[in-house]
Amino acid sequence: MPVHQRHAPTLSRRGLLRGGLGLVAVAGFLLWPRSGRRPPIDRPVVQADPWPNLRPNSPKQKQKDDTPSPAGRSTNLPAGAVDLLPLIDLKKDVIHGDWACEGQALHCKTTGLLPRIQAPYKPPEEYDYVVTYYQPGAPRNGVCLLMPKPNNGGSFAWCLGGNATGGAFSASSEANWIRDKNTEAYRANQRYTTSVQVRRDKVRGLLDGKVILEVARNDNRLGISTTWYSLKDTSCLAFTCDDPTVFESVYVVEVSGKGTLARSNDPPRKESPAPPPASTVDLLPLIDLSKDVIGGGEQWQRLGKALHFKGVPPKPGPPPHVQVPYRPPEEYDFVVRFSKPRLENGISLILPKPGRDGSTFWFISGGGSACGFAAEPPLWGKKQHNLITQDKAHTTTVQVRRGRWRALLDGEDLLELTADLQKLGTDDRHKLDDDTLLGLWCDNPTTIEAAYVVEVKGKGTKTR
Repeated sequence: MPVHQRHAPTLSRRGLLRGGLGLVAVAGFLLWPRSGRRPPIDRPVVQADPWPNLRPNSPKQKQKDDTPSPAGRSTNLPAGAVDLLPLIDLKKDVIHGDWACEGQALHCKTTGLLPRIQAPYKPPEEYDYVVTYYQPGAPRNGVCLLMPKPNNGGSFAWCLGGNATGGAFSASSEANWIRDKNTEAYRANQRYTTSVQVRRDKVRGLLDGKVILEVARNDNRLGISTTWYSLKDTSCLAFTCDDPTVFESVYVVEVSGKGTLARSNDPPRKESPAPPPASTVDLLPLIDLSKDVIGGGEQWQRLGKALHFKGVPPKPGPPPHVQVPYRPPEEYDFVVRFSKPRLENGISLILPKPGRDGSTFWFISGGGSACGFAAEPPLWGKKQHNLITQDKAHTTTVQVRRGRWRALLDGEDLLELTADLQKLGTDDRHKLDDDTLLGLWCDNPTTIEAAYVVEVKGKGTKTR
């Protein structure tokens, strides 16, 4: 029987295809979810970039620094004055130039193109605008004080210094500036105090207490070039220079009315606290009636803390008056509160003359209708019926400053002296044993309720 040889089985292409489809079907059956739904795909959540401005190798952006940058603090600030330097924020108020506070002074470091600062302060109707400065280099151009014209009509300036020898009020055209000249040239590193006295009817420009130029406040020539002296707000004060300058003091003495801050919503500046109050010296406790009355002490007596003058004695001679054992400093306010039961005669405040070469006195007399400083002839102040009233307490003040004296009654300005200070004098009835001291004088019944000194610059001395 023949033996048949067995061959190995072979796979056709159709068989391979059928086998592959079967395997896919089995795998799909095993893997298909029993619930009949496909599960959600777990995709990563894409969030917004929390630091869009930061990229690898990119510089870090600086945050804005809103911390105020005050301009300093004025030296020798008079009592009651408004110091403008602490109000100025060098980050907000610089209009042009490179400015920096060094120590307590404000330094301008720019030459040319009129670097300037606008103070955030709107002055009252009447005021003194005062700046003390020096220029380290040889004077080329000086400084200007910018102020509002009446009725918000723009600005004008008082300018002086540099290589010129005078001062000027500005006009809208350079050719129309109102000029005057000094005889002395300005010097490098010389400290100067320039000021502008703005009153209802006039404007005065001063240098170191001396009046250089005076114009009517409504003078139509007053103005300014907005090309070079532009401000953000012409109702505010400003100042400028054209060479490196050190500003030691920038302040306002409010004479009539109150100024306003242009940035009332600014937070209080901890960096610039208000200056400490000036020293006050109570004079009445210093007086010993057994030692300090010239001409006999029996007409003066104490009524509690007050002093009372009973009246002129029948014997001939000047009325007894009080010499206060106190020598005042260079700058001060002499303040007396008094009342009178009758108004036949007045009251006088005796004080040393400028230079301490004798004494003079401020008086209210003539039944309370006249006032003035002693001179020959008298330097009369405001004349008005019933300046003082019978049996009413009044306060009179003499403000003594270098180059300027001012007398007030109940806060009202009655007389101011600058150029006439050298005319001050006295008479035999008001003489003191020591002309460097203060004194009180009256020649009909008067009660001195208070007498004190506010020391503004320097310290007074008690002589006993």
